[in-house]
Parts: sequence; C-alpha cells; structure tokens
Amino acid sequence: MGVNFLNYFEQSIKRLVMASFVFVLLLPITFFIYSLFQTSWQQVEQRMLEKHHLISSALVEPFTLFITNKQHSLKTIGEDLLHSILEHPPSVGNLSHEQHIQHILDKHLNLFGEFSALSYSSDLQAQAECISTIRPNPPLVDRAHYTHLPLIALPISYGIQQTEDGLSPVFKSAVNHEPVVLIKHSVFNLQHQKQGTLYAEISLTQIQHICKNIVFGSGGHCVVVDSHGHVIAHPNAQWVKDTHDLSELSIVKKMLNGQSGVAEFYSPYLEKQMVAGFSAIPTLGWGIMIPQPKSEITSILDQARFNTLLWLLAGVLIALLVAGVLTRKITQPINLLILRTNQNDHNYDTVALGNAPKNSPIEIRQLWHSFSRLLCGLQHSNLEVKRLNSSLQEDIQQATAELREANQHLYKTSTQDYLTSLANRRHFTSYLTDVLHSRVGENIGVIILDIDFFKDINDNYGHEVGDLALKHVSDHLKNIVRPCDLVARLGGDEFIIYIQNPSDQALTDLAQTICRGMEHSPLIINTEALPLTLSVGTANQHNDGSLSIKTLLRYADRAMYRSKTSGRNCVSSYLFQEEAS
Repeated sequence: MGVNFLNYFEQSIKRLVMASFVFVLLLPITFFIYSLFQTSWQQVEQRMLEKHHLISSALVEPFTLFITNKQHSLKTIGEDLLHSILEHPPSVGNLSHEQHIQHILDKHLNLFGEFSALSYSSDLQAQAECISTIRPNPPLVDRAHYTHLPLIALPISYGIQQTEDGLSPVFKSAVNHEPVVLIKHSVFNLQHQKQGTLYAEISLTQIQHICKNIVFGSGGHCVVVDSHGHVIAHPNAQWVKDTHDLSELSIVKKMLNGQSGVAEFYSPYLEKQMVAGFSAIPTLGWGIMIPQPKSEITSILDQARFNTLLWLLAGVLIALLVAGVLTRKITQPINLLILRTNQNDHNYDTVALGNAPKNSPIEIRQLWHSFSRLLCGLQHSNLEVKRLNSSLQEDIQQATAELREANQHLYKTSTQDYLTSLANRRHFTSYLTDVLHSRVGENIGVIILDIDFFKDINDNYGHEVGDLALKHVSDHLKNIVRPCDLVARLGGDEFIIYIQNPSDQALTDLAQTICRGMEHSPLIINTEALPLTLSVGTANQHNDGSLSIKTLLRYADRAMYRSKTSGRNCVSSYLFQEEAS
C-alpha cells in the first residue's frame, strides 16, 4: 500500500501542486477576510472622512480671496474718494462736496456687485453723519433717509472700529435684511492724516451659492460660520436668514479655535449623529465644515463589504479553476532547476547547473539549456561590471579633482581684479553687505582713494606704465592693511579699503600712513622715478543695523572729493555734522 501511495505521487505531481494552490490561496484569503473587518474598513472610513476634510480645505482659499478682493476693492474706492475730496474740499454748507462723494459711492456700488451698501464718514469721533449709497429699491428702506444716517446708527458695533481694516461678524443688513458682513477702510490724505472712513456691507450670496451646490448622499452638505459661530451658509435657509448661533457645537468651537481635521458631533438640524471634515480660515476667523450623517457612511461601507466578499468568492472559484489548468504544466525538472539555483552553496560566480535530467521533455531541456546560457552570461556580465566599477571610480575621482580645481579658478576669477589681484567691486560689495548684517554695534570704516593725475601718466607714459602704477599702489595697500581688513579695486584708478571697527583717529592715522607712504614710494621705470600721490577720503560710521553700503560709500566719496579740491595728496574725513545740518 505504501508503494502504491508513493507511485501515486510519482505519477501525478499535479495533485500535490493543486493541493498547494488551494492551501496557499485559502490561507491568505482567511487573513484578508479577518483584516477586512478589523482594520481595512476602518482605513476606508477614515479616507472617506479625509475627503470631507479635503473639500473643506479646498474652500478656505476661495473664501479668503472673496473677502480679500472686497477689501482691495474698498481700498480702490478710497483712493478714488480721496482724489475727489482733494479736488472738492469740504466746507460749511458745501453741498458740492457731499454730492461728489455720493456720486463716487453710487458709481462704485454699481461696479462691485457684492456690495449691498457703501458708507463714508469724515469724522468718526464727532459722530458726524455719514454719506451712504445702497442697491436700488431695497425692501423696507427709505433711500433718502439711508443716505444721511448718523454714523452711530450704522451696524458697526462689532469691534472692527478698533482696527484700521477689519471684518465684522455676520449680521442682518439694515438695507435688505439679508445676512452681510461689514468691512472698513481708513482714508488718509497725502500728509498721512486720516480723512475719513469707508464702510461696505458685503453680500454673502456667492458663498451661500457655492455651499448650496455641495450636496452628496441624502444628508451631506456644507456649513460656514463666522468668528462668533453664527451661520453664514447652511442648507436651512431660515438659519441663514436668522444668522443662527452654532457656537455651542463642539466642532464649531474647534474651528473657532483655529483647528482643522475630522470630528463627530450631533446635528440639531438633522437630529442625527454626524461626522464631518472641518477647516478654520485663520485670516477671517471663519470655519467651514462638510458634515454627513454617520449612518450613511456606515451603510456605504456595509454595501462595499458585501460586494467585496461577493467578488472575493468569485475570484476564489476562478483561481481554483486556473490553478487546476496550471498544475498540468508543472513538472519535476522545473522543481529540480529551481532547487539547484536557489540551494547552491557556492559563490554566484561559480554556480553551474550541469546537464538537464534524462528523459525530460524537449521544452524542459530547452529551458534548462537557455537558463544555463543566461547564468553564464550573467557571470561574465558581473565580472565586467566589477571591472567597469573600478574604472568608473577612478574616472570619478579624477573628474572630481578637475572640477574642484575649476571651481577654485572660477571663484578666484569672479572675486579678484584681474590686474592687481585685489578683490573686485562685486566681491567687496558682497563682503561689506555681510559685514553690515553680522557686525551690528561696531564701527564700519571705509577709505576711498585714487591716483592723482593718473590720466597724465597714461597719456605721457602709456597704458603699460599706467598698469604698473596700479599694481604699485595695490602692493603698497596690501602691505599696510591688516588681515582682517579688505582692499578692493573699484575700477580705473580708484581703490577702496574696509577697516574693521576703527576709531575715528585710528582710521585717519591709517589713511595718512597710506598717503605719506605712497608719496615716498615712487614708481621706478627704467631707473626713472615716477612720483605717485593719492587723494584719500575716509568715512567712519557706527553700524546700528540700518546703515547701507550706498550711504557709507557716498560719505567716503565726498571726503575724497574734498581732498581733490584741496590740492590732492592729502586725506579728508567725512564730517557727519554736515549731514545733520
């Protein structure tokens, strides 16, 4: 019986493979089903809620832009209004002044559709009357009366008076009894004196329309509240009209505290437990939430679970059918080939499959031969890759060295003057900029000098001698200044030196040393001594953090110009008392 049992497996390996397929298939399916009801659906539910949060987050920017655009529009009206006020200044009984203001308010109210009313007051403290304009034919409002309301009667008692430009909570407009918010803009004249204040009531119809179109399921909707938790947009039209207070809801409290995310709460509107994604709008103090009844999400997930299990069962049946077909194609030589390749204890480069087993089918022998050639080719390729890696490493090291050398040359070229090897103007400007930022509280000393009658040297001796003169001066400067200072050639025959934290006397002494040293160090040209003198200007300024390069160089340049007008070959220091006078 044992022999027959062994013969059975020798003759029909597909039965073993089929059993293996069934086991391998059913085991992960078991784990999958367990995970399906434990973890996966929780993740699916979380992702659905994240979509709610994503919708609320996507509305933050357009709502912010909506209010921001209205504030910019009000600023534009203010500029137009200021221009009119300057042309028609107010005076006692000046009816033309008020008419011009009324005309501008009427014009801009027609241009900006979301404004339901515009008002202007020239004196907030005196409780003066304001000049206003409203939409044509507002219900329950007398336009003639509304255009000259006392300022205290305007709906601005929401705290925005305390800021220059503010946004009120939502309230019922006195114009059309619709929910609006109020913004204001202070108008200043050319002398930065407050001329008056503009107020604008903004209709929230556009925001309500956007939220009205966000509907999904039987109860999914969009809600927007203001900084006090009052309704701006909601499916309940009466709540919108009454600016219903939702500030006691836990999710609204989170939004008013600047939080965003996903939360669960009870809806007094639908009288159901809700889940919602919510986002705060920090710049406005508003909040947006996208709620949906929790029961809807649960039913969606239940239906998804059922469909998943149904398709899973169909997939198992199909997989078993396919497994039965595939097992007929599997033979023992393939297992042997896998065994030899996976269980070889030798190094990969020394693996050899040998000959295919005898009595193997033609296809198996061909596969065996092809696999042997592939393995041989991979071994040769591996050796070649190792050789190329070694060669590539050497090439990389050489290229890196060349690149480093090129970078050093490029840095030297970009920061040094080609003739004198001093710092060039660009490097000096960059260096002094860093000094002004890093050495606040220290003195910043600058010496500017140029060669007297340098043009005559070029004209009489030629440009080659002129270049030698420039090098001679640069060598002289290098030998005098400290390592912590910086000498640069500004251009032509003009040089500049930065002196670190000098006193006024030390800076002047150094400049005198440079000037006198140059006077006694003529340029020797073919045994002929060519005298060189310098006109030097200094500026020493305390760096309080606001000092600029432009200002410092202007001071030093003025001092150098004084040296030139005083006969050259001398040193002049900038007197800051002149700047103060």
